[in-house]
Amino acid sequence: MANDTMIIEGYAIVFNEMTMLYEVDGIKLYEVIDPRALQGADLSDVLLKYNHSDEVFVLAGVRNGSLQLIPDSKGLKVRAEIANISAGRDLFELIKTRLLDKMSFAFTVAEEDYDKDKRLKTIRRIKKLWDCAVVSVPAYPQTSVSILRDETRIKDFQNHKLRVAKERVRSMADDGVNDIQKAKQKYNRLSLMKADIDKTLKDWEVKR
Repeated sequence: MANDTMIIEGYAIVFNEMTMLYEVDGIKLYEVIDPRALQGADLSDVLLKYNHSDEVFVLAGVRNGSLQLIPDSKGLKVRAEIANISAGRDLFELIKTRLLDKMSFAFTVAEEDYDKDKRLKTIRRIKKLWDCAVVSVPAYPQTSVSILRDETRIKDFQNHKLRVAKERVRSMADDGVNDIQKAKQKYNRLSLMKADIDKTLKDWEVKR
């Protein structure tokens, strides 16, 4: 694997794949994700976790480019370079040995409907995606995750990380310019205030 990095690939969301969410007293409730569910969804700050847990360190994220989200006709494809920490190395080994091979996602619903006859809930639109997770017990068994070994796709992912890094540097530079401009504007306002105060004091002394 290129540079011995811990890169994984899989599907955290699968479209048009019905799953049974739970069963109570013989009554089953099913769910399916509409292929248009991610249109307009907020995917700006998604994290990669293990079992959605906040007790384990974050393993990758969209903001620094270590997590790439790729919606396609099948669902939401994810590529991630897992952080080189003990939890990350453990997770990578479990994926490598196929002890873990499924994913899940945490989200906020924007629109859904329910078919009482089929006991089927359809997620029409997702408002915000909070995390993608490698899980031991998936809500959707049709999801998948594995080690990314294809050199071409690894290179594509590394290029994605580079683009994100360049954008972050550009954004930081823009923020720096904006801060300088704001400082100049504040200095100019203070200078005008000082001039007004000096003039007021001078007028007051003349009147005395």
